[in-house]
Amino acid sequence: MATYGKLWRGVIEAGIMSVMAGHISLPAWQGHFDHPEDALPATLCSKLQIDLLRNELGFDGVLVSDAAPMIGLTSRVAEDQAVVEFIKAGGDSYLFARPEKDFKALLQAVQSGYLSEDRVYESAKRMLDMKLKLGLGKSPFSPAPSAAQKASFTASARQIAEDSLTVAKDNGRIGDPPAKGSQILTVTINFEGHKFAPAELDAFDAALIEAGYDITHLRNPGAAKLVECAGKYATVFLNFHIVPHMLIGHTRLYGDQAFNFWHGFYVSHPDVRCTSFGTPYLLFDQPHLPNMLLAYGGVEPSQRAAVEVWLGQRKAVGKCPVQMPRVVIRDRVPNFAGV
Repeated sequence: MATYGKLWRGVIEAGIMSVMAGHISLPAWQGHFDHPEDALPATLCSKLQIDLLRNELGFDGVLVSDAAPMIGLTSRVAEDQAVVEFIKAGGDSYLFARPEKDFKALLQAVQSGYLSEDRVYESAKRMLDMKLKLGLGKSPFSPAPSAAQKASFTASARQIAEDSLTVAKDNGRIGDPPAKGSQILTVTINFEGHKFAPAELDAFDAALIEAGYDITHLRNPGAAKLVECAGKYATVFLNFHIVPHMLIGHTRLYGDQAFNFWHGFYVSHPDVRCTSFGTPYLLFDQPHLPNMLLAYGGVEPSQRAAVEVWLGQRKAVGKCPVQMPRVVIRDRVPNFAGV
């Protein structure tokens, strides 16, 4: 309650309308200290969805399940009964339902008395209440934002981007603008060939051009080409767009992304500047990079704010919200097979 509970109380008191319950458990809260693997996921557990979230924390909005086909749910209950158990445990909106099968299962559960009509109506009322609050009775896609709202949203995004920028490592280059007229190379390093690959960082280049710089740009050039090109430019901006994503599966540099650094060109190059527009953990993979500015995301306001920091037009005032991993040397290691 002093950490995560405080966070959830805050968002609930602020009026959040829906919460997604994950297919994960809180074994200690559920009373499974000795056998935590027996604890049900939140989507099947009334103790978490009703006792904790609704009664203890005061949430009265729509409770949405995580994706129904995920193994966190399907490994604990028969797939054709998952929707019934989710609603029975206090949930309202079943994500990725199969209507032709799941409605039949719900109907049978009500007709048999296993699930009460009141429980179903309770969820239906919450859904209708949220739709009413969002104006969906007038338009299924909600009213279009006004010009004032768009301006407010843009200002908020800009403020968040500016306040979050964090210096993870500095060798004196952050805030020291490259000389006007010098040759500048920008390099985007990200995933390719994946449907969830992040987009290019076009706004970063645009902001440099608007500031009066001439640039050349490469995306995932590979080690040989990067070494060949980097030496021709006075300043090289390395922009990492490596984002955590469940279908990518990691936050590490690997494969083509890691191969860019095989020749360690930045050791001899006088001015290499690194920004992470995604994972903050890159210095764990590349601890000898000369500097690192953390932007946490690749949206346009973050790209432009990062350029302003590099050019000395603003200070990076953010604090990293996670602890950086460390390499630790153990005093003793196991003796495997006499080695």
